[in-house]
Amino acid sequence: MSNIIGISNKTPSHKYSQPELIQFMERFVTDETDLRKLKFLSRESGIDSKYSILQDFKQDGEPVLFKNTEKAPTTVERLAVFKSEALDLAEAAATDALTQSQVPKEQITDIIVVSCTGIYAPGLEIDLAYKLGFEKTIKRHGINFLGCYAAFHGLRLADMICKSNANANVLLVCVELCSLHFRNDSTDDNLLSITLFGDGASALVISNNDQGNGLAELIGFDSVLIPEGKADMSWNVGNEGFEMVLNRNVPKHIDNNIARAFEASIASQGFTRSDIDAFAIHPGGKNVLKAFARALGQEESALASSFEVLKNYGNMSSCTVLFVLENVLKSGNANTIFSAAFGPGLTVESAIIKAIKH
Repeated sequence: MSNIIGISNKTPSHKYSQPELIQFMERFVTDETDLRKLKFLSRESGIDSKYSILQDFKQDGEPVLFKNTEKAPTTVERLAVFKSEALDLAEAAATDALTQSQVPKEQITDIIVVSCTGIYAPGLEIDLAYKLGFEKTIKRHGINFLGCYAAFHGLRLADMICKSNANANVLLVCVELCSLHFRNDSTDDNLLSITLFGDGASALVISNNDQGNGLAELIGFDSVLIPEGKADMSWNVGNEGFEMVLNRNVPKHIDNNIARAFEASIASQGFTRSDIDAFAIHPGGKNVLKAFARALGQEESALASSFEVLKNYGNMSSCTVLFVLENVLKSGNANTIFSAAFGPGLTVESAIIKAIKH
């Protein structure tokens, strides 16, 4: 039985309101039509604030990356910042989750690190293992460049580890520095990604050994591909950062496919719609959440935690759904939770998670 026995979410220290970010972007997006479009997207985003590892977006901040409006930072420069900054944010989330779990560091058997906004080798999972003082024999796993649904790959792997080893204690960390990949590009996809994405990190401890501090049990997982949406969401490595394609057709694909995927997912675990009393849905955007609510046959209020995370943090890629999950669990009202996220593919990953009542 795989139980979440610790969960923590962290953000960097630099917090920005949407108007502050628009002020910064006015230096780069100089075409009046594009600027009006960006301001409209910002107003309609459902996002009040986001966080960044960078102070570049402050009016009086000393830029780290975006020093020159005429010359964009290279991918090499951006990933150098990822390597220097991601570890501390990951450590903060991991340390808190470990404290909650009450599992001694020497009893952590596996570490899984998820990120799609930076990669290097030896990887962040090794740096974090050293920083946290884990045993040199700890098993290390890196999950990279999958997109917003990648937390489910981490959860599924942790669940498999726990089911294969009765003594397993797994630390799962998702860390995303999306703001490193701001690009001076006025395509619709890029303007939308500028509006949506922020930085954050999440950590969970997952174990077979619930000693009265378990928060939730991982029941099962499901996955579905939506082939007609393959071209509408992608994440590519460019010379000037990672390039996000996020087409306006994505909510339509969710409308057309999620109800069927939801029914298949809960049925595969022996549940019906009436058994599900809470939802932890990745807030990929306001219209995406509205599409999820319609497809699931729910009022938007059923996705209140998702809308709240979107409002306060924006979309932080893989860790965002874990912010939502923590919110749902800490509300104390959830019993059986359907959680889902989507990403390039077009892929929908989901899980059934059961809250543990004490």
